[in-house]
Amino acid sequence: MHKEQLLYLLNSITTFCFNKFPRKQKSIKNILIVKLDEIGDMVYAIPVFDLVKQKFPEAKLTVYCKPAAAQLLVNQKSIDNIVHQLDKSKVDLWIELRGTFGTWWQSILAFPLVRLDRGSVRIKNKLAGGQQHELNTNLLVIKPLFTVSEFVSIQISTSPIIHLSNQNYNVIDAYLLKNKLDKFYLFHTGASVVERRWPIDRFANLAHRIDEKYGFSLILIGGPDEKEFIQNNLHLFPSSTYSLVGELSLTDLPVLASKAQFFIGNESGPIHLVSTSKIPIIGLYGPGVKDVFYPLGEKVKIIHHFLPKRHTQQTAENSTINKITVEEVWSELKQLVL
Repeated sequence: MHKEQLLYLLNSITTFCFNKFPRKQKSIKNILIVKLDEIGDMVYAIPVFDLVKQKFPEAKLTVYCKPAAAQLLVNQKSIDNIVHQLDKSKVDLWIELRGTFGTWWQSILAFPLVRLDRGSVRIKNKLAGGQQHELNTNLLVIKPLFTVSEFVSIQISTSPIIHLSNQNYNVIDAYLLKNKLDKFYLFHTGASVVERRWPIDRFANLAHRIDEKYGFSLILIGGPDEKEFIQNNLHLFPSSTYSLVGELSLTDLPVLASKAQFFIGNESGPIHLVSTSKIPIIGLYGPGVKDVFYPLGEKVKIIHHFLPKRHTQQTAENSTINKITVEEVWSELKQLVL
């Protein structure tokens, strides 16, 4: 059994045992939500924090997460406390959206009144025929807290969201005004996993096509770890290209995206951040499960080629992302937005 599968099973059994007796939801005063995930995954968890707080407005809501992902939560009023390590504080409702063997054991020691977890949902989904989108998986974790009618409404109306501040808008407005940028688009050429990176020369080739036919400016985005790579390859792109790689906060990016014509990028955190802005998106995917981690939206096109076997076990050399041609992306772009 895979390590992650074992953790799911342990969590599922533990939740069943804790919740075997009638819940005492009226006694819930302290809530802990564990979400030890990366930036993209956190985007699809944010609605859960708001929904749980709405259900228990008087309770203290604490989120245990990684420091990098915590940047997305700085403007979220539904969260009372953000921590990066756990203590022995009393917990009445323990929710494992993504934990570890350590948090599983700590949840047992905490002995909460109610316990909910991702593993139970993942096992049920697999037995039912397959995994659902990450947003719905997170919602299904907290489904027991709501009535049937409440949850149906939640599923219909809930979408990814990032809470923003006036400062985020001021930063972006100042940058666009300073550089006299009106019509522009965004590229994200990086990814933490090398097998998920579309070749940089193909991004550049596509940018030249867009520049020659439409004259839009290009803004490159990405994290600090991608800055040197972009600087070394900036000469490949049109002269009307700007780089904000490593320069924006995570909550600045959705504001920038909301003012852009469209976005094209690999499967990585930025594509999910941008998706909250509802602009046209083309996602370039290599190894990965179909649908589960696709950005949501009416104007989203995913280009994802699959191998018949061992699709998730790819290297940079044989990654299916290399099967995506510039012509294919160009064709999809013209249909989507141009």
